[in-house]
Amino acid sequence: MHGGNCSSCFGGTDTVCACPAGYDGKFCENHAAIQWCEVASCPAGWTCDDQLTHFLCIEPGTRTGSAYQCSSASCPNDMYCKEEGRASFSCWSR
Repeated sequence: MHGGNCSSCFGGTDTVCACPAGYDGKFCENHAAIQWCEVASCPAGWTCDDQLTHFLCIEPGTRTGSAYQCSSASCPNDMYCKEEGRASFSCWSR
């Protein structure tokens, strides 16, 4: 489930799955809490705010600076970037 890579062995009597980040269980059926700020990083000097389903990067002390432009390099792995304001963005898993 959820994109896990599973293999059967011992004549199909046992199954082993490699689960994607955020999932665990025998067949990747459980949504596990990810500590986003431990597995991802914000731009240098920015603050990471760990959310349940994503993380938020905030440029400290700046609300009037130039708007942050999300790019494919803004977020790790296969996450997508969402601009949250002029000085913040979040990364969400697909």
